[in-house]
Amino acid sequence: MKKKICSLLLALLMMVTMLPVTAMASNSYYINGKTVHYDDFTSSPNECWVYANNIYNKIWGQRFSNDFGDANNSLRNLSDSELTLTSAHLKAYVSNAKLGAVLRICNSEYLHGSDGWGHSQIIVQKDSNGFTVFEGGLSASPYCREKYYTWGGYLNSYSYAYIKYIKWPGASAYVDSHTCDKGSYVYYWDAHPHYKCYQCSICGKIWADKTETTLLSSCDECRPGKPALLNMQSTYEAGTPVTFAWNSTANTTHYNFWLYRLNSDSEWSLVDRIDRAQSGLSKTLEEGNYKAQLLSYNSALWESDNSDWVHTYGDDCFFTVIKSEIASGTCGENLTWAFENGVLTIDGEGSMMDYDADDAPWKNYRGDITSVVIKSGATTIGNSAFKGCNNIINVTVPETVTSIGTNAFTNCTSLTDVYYGGTEAQWGSVDIGSSGNDPLRSATIHFTEPEPQPPVESSGTIAIQSVRVQPGKAVTVRLDLSANKGISNMRLQLSYPDGFTLENIQKGDALSTLFFTPPGKLTANPVNFVWDGTDADTSEGCILELTFRVADTVSPGDYKIHMSYQKGDVLDNDLEDIDLTLQDGAVTVAQFTYGDVNDDGVINMKDLGALRKYFAGGYDADKFVMEAADVNGDGVVNMKDLGILRRYLAGGYDINLGK
Repeated sequence: MKKKICSLLLALLMMVTMLPVTAMASNSYYINGKTVHYDDFTSSPNECWVYANNIYNKIWGQRFSNDFGDANNSLRNLSDSELTLTSAHLKAYVSNAKLGAVLRICNSEYLHGSDGWGHSQIIVQKDSNGFTVFEGGLSASPYCREKYYTWGGYLNSYSYAYIKYIKWPGASAYVDSHTCDKGSYVYYWDAHPHYKCYQCSICGKIWADKTETTLLSSCDECRPGKPALLNMQSTYEAGTPVTFAWNSTANTTHYNFWLYRLNSDSEWSLVDRIDRAQSGLSKTLEEGNYKAQLLSYNSALWESDNSDWVHTYGDDCFFTVIKSEIASGTCGENLTWAFENGVLTIDGEGSMMDYDADDAPWKNYRGDITSVVIKSGATTIGNSAFKGCNNIINVTVPETVTSIGTNAFTNCTSLTDVYYGGTEAQWGSVDIGSSGNDPLRSATIHFTEPEPQPPVESSGTIAIQSVRVQPGKAVTVRLDLSANKGISNMRLQLSYPDGFTLENIQKGDALSTLFFTPPGKLTANPVNFVWDGTDADTSEGCILELTFRVADTVSPGDYKIHMSYQKGDVLDNDLEDIDLTLQDGAVTVAQFTYGDVNDDGVINMKDLGALRKYFAGGYDADKFVMEAADVNGDGVVNMKDLGILRRYLAGGYDINLGK
């Protein structure tokens, strides 16, 4: 059956409520003998069903259909009322499902019919508080993610009213066989005053005692009334105060307010507790997922349990604090920092400040930093600078750094590579703090003079063209593919120097059978390019032409254009990894004079002779400046340039070299 399109409503909802959510640490899961990761397959906007089907196929070796009533749907025999999306139903059905099952939610008109308006996810982990899914079809790159939901938090994230199916191969029909939890009590009024009853957290049944079910009503006369938080948003920005205000309820004299944050163990941790608050309060919160719990009290005396206070819980309120748009600042007297697209860049001169465990200025981005680039001029890395940045993969350290502080790289558990701007001997003289820097010591150190490595068999080569340009001019750089044994999916990341602006992208003739996805904006650095298709493409030649504008302030020299990819980014027709050889290119920025072919500072007959010998094939190319030989500036060196240079030297002709 053709893939179904997730609703526009879902896309808009996710833009408003979900996309800013802080991404949890991404994990791999071993399910049915297969290791899966959320980015095993790419996703497009509004294509959640296709993405989930790819993950499902990798786990089970087959695809699922959108049929409501097929044999693999564990919910096939339930009534529509039992398929209503509630926290109790969700917890019961997901708890019963196998890992690797697909979960589909929808609106009522699509519960039994077409599958157009809904959302699909793959269940990869679950616990008593909630579950983790892989989901695609999101409205912003990379269009897929790993996400943990609590039972109530999941409901707050979507506007859909029904669970359409939970499927896995050979799923049996769901049978409600739970044992009611009667361990916690609530007050009800049938046995007034203040009769204690018990409510099951799974099915919601009310128990007058521990043996029979009884439907009771709350005592509005004695209870304070149900409090509620007012004017709450689904998302807030880190650094901006969140205001908590609540309604007035009957007989209420005081409120207790508890604030929880979802921690790395998928458990709610108490952040703050405000007792006996009179009315609202404001708090500035760090990035993360939160829930707020409000309790109202009155002073009626409950003699049955000797309590001076009568209380009522309100509904939990779930919200997310996203990272601030401000992603730059200072980290030393003459050092600045900037964070963008996973890269933290330190620039300037002198020492970095020392920090405690939680006060580095980039603390709100610790989980998002994958690469740290410290530019030449910095002399120290401060204490606890990157402590807790557990997703850092590589660090670039210049030869100007002479000391690295204590705990600078504590818990940087993903760190694998350090690119040092000096020699091995120079690295040996760097003073590295004795404690907390084991991840740094365990990483592979790459020096400016690397040891020769044995050749690796390549399934293709992508080479970046090296070119020459004047400051203030534009230049076009080609990326050429050769020895291609067949590519079906590829994502390349390309970085370029400061002072360069990417002005234009043109797709080449190679890989024409694959769908090409350009970057969303040209201002990104590094910038990503994506190719994907259903069949492998073995074509060779130009895959990209990139036009850069070089600022007129860029000093003469060689500037590297660097290309990279991660494991899982380049795949063959069987979705197996391909090893590509990548060859960086260089843009040489140089001042040259049109017509000064031999680059001796003057234009004379020597230049004419050099150009003539070039066409005859007898001139030393090392002494020949090709850009200067293009005396009419048309991008081609030919006999027209020889004629123009001859006339220029003769004088009397209206000639402007370079035009």
